[in-house]
Amino acid sequence: TYAQKSKKPIITILGALSYWPPERFNAEKTKFDVRADIWSLGITLIELVTGSVPYRDKKGYIPSNIILLQNLIVNLDTNKTVEDALEGYNEGTKDFVKSCLKKVEERPKYPDLMDTQLYKRCETMELEKVVQMLLKEHYYQVNRYVI
Repeated sequence: TYAQKSKKPIITILGALSYWPPERFNAEKTKFDVRADIWSLGITLIELVTGSVPYRDKKGYIPSNIILLQNLIVNLDTNKTVEDALEGYNEGTKDFVKSCLKKVEERPKYPDLMDTQLYKRCETMELEKVVQMLLKEHYYQVNRYVI
């Protein structure tokens, strides 16, 4: 095969780039652990609440250009992103998502997430009920001023 002849590693792109953590774009880092999945969970929770991943180009579109998308992921202001996306949510929910989107060195692994207020509130619920709870909180926040 090519890899055997060239003795160069083959880089495989797995998963949707919108859910990749910033460290996946570092060519020198070749090993990843569960914290890459934790980042993806944070992005997924934002998408669940807002209907979209949090990356936008200057025109307000999700970029189709890989380099632009990479730049937006690597430079994402995670605290502002969570505050904007989860406006009106309780601090436990915001803190959970913020922890998922921390820099890799600070990002929790599964056992740490299991100690959070949000996890403890949801751990005995069926997944469908958790999603309904999150959407209900969002629906209330969006529609609370509607008379």
